[in-house]
Amino acid sequence: MGLCRHRVRRLNSRKRELPKFFEALASEMECLPESAAQVAASGAYGDMPLVVLSAGDATTAKTMEQEAVARLSSNGKIIVAPNSGHWIQLDQPQVVIDAIREVLQSVRR
Repeated sequence: MGLCRHRVRRLNSRKRELPKFFEALASEMECLPESAAQVAASGAYGDMPLVVLSAGDATTAKTMEQEAVARLSSNGKIIVAPNSGHWIQLDQPQVVIDAIREVLQSVRR
């Protein structure tokens, strides 16, 4: 993990000074180990719609991890945002919007 607990605690202690985005980021980082463990322990998702978004500059190792997550569902897929770095929602928000719409449409069928 990129941020150690020390840094997360420091960010959390300054929450009131940080914009909402950074508050959410600190919370996400704090919960990341637990979330990753839940995904790893979950097993297969059957045919549940699952879209994994991947940055265009993702490493081969990261792409392999993301493909493994997409394979947790028989209805899973990976979408590469070619002009994006890690922050796909900032670099290419329409890719995120389209992925959410795709999952919603799939669920409604």
